[in-house]
Amino acid sequence: MRIMAPIIILAAYVFIFALVIICLIRVARYFRNAGKEQKLIRMDVGKLAEEVHLLRRELKQDKGIDSAAQ
Repeated sequence: MRIMAPIIILAAYVFIFALVIICLIRVARYFRNAGKEQKLIRMDVGKLAEEVHLLRRELKQDKGIDSAAQ
């Protein structure tokens, strides 16, 4: 029984160490891809802002035409 206790403790340490390594790898992958995702989101937001700008300009022009017609 005395031989089994150190083996069990060692196995527990190895298991915890493996979990820490796996977590570090996952965090590294997340941060590596986060920049790409953020860039894509910024591009999408920029496209939406441009579309909103064009729509507002178009609405102002239509409103000006309607006012001139009356």
